Amino acid sequence: YRTTDVSHIVIAARQKLEVAISWQQPEEGWICLNTDGASRGDTIAGCGGLFRNSNGQWLVVFHEIWVVAMVT
Repeated sequence: YRTTDVSHIVIAARQKLEVAISWQQPEEGWICLNTDGASRGDTIAGCGGLFRNSNGQWLVVFHEIWVVAMVT
């Protein structure tokens, strides 16, 4: 086996950007759908969301998780 010298590799750290996000009330008679998702590597991922009315009341909440198995 051959080893590689990686002592000269420098990776610049990314700056963290924070953005304040808040729920905005829809017009009367409308509903709002908020969703989000994430993954961890290439084996597991998930998503979820909720529907809210113009009063902010939760109408429907959902979530899903996916686990992927790679067969070679």
